[in-house]
Amino acid sequence: MRAVGAGRREVEEMPGSGGEGGAPKTAAAEAEPTAPRRDPQVEVAEALADERSRRWETHIRGAARLYQLPESLVRAVIHTESNYYPGAVSSTGAMGLMQLMPSTARFLGVQQPFDPRQSIYGGAKFLRLLANRFGGDMVLVAAGYFSGAGAVQKYGGVPPHPGCVRT
Repeated sequence: MRAVGAGRREVEEMPGSGGEGGAPKTAAAEAEPTAPRRDPQVEVAEALADERSRRWETHIRGAARLYQLPESLVRAVIHTESNYYPGAVSSTGAMGLMQLMPSTARFLGVQQPFDPRQSIYGGAKFLRLLANRFGGDMVLVAAGYFSGAGAVQKYGGVPPHPGCVRT
């Protein structure tokens, strides 16, 4: 059965769904594809990362404001470097949420790199120093954070290291 009226959209009523009227079925609902099934492990990992990211929100906002950085940059570095795990240690010895190397942590005044607040504020301070050094070019800032400011200057841009390639 089709119902068309002035100022109404056309709807097709589905038979057998509770009386003659039933639930209306719009053309948009018919065209709507079903979402592909996602891997449950991926969903759990994303939910945990989301929960951890909210846990450090106050520090992220405060550090971004203090060092005049986009909050999204601070979040991206934390997500990329440690996936919001404060006890992360890399194979090269970088530590904490912002994955500060021991010498960089000392230079920045970070005494406890596994402390989320110190790691976030120290990493944000380092991002600000890099932003000043590279004239605010966020691509060079990110490259400098990943492979060192000296490497960026040596290559005159993004170093050709694996994982640090400009696309």
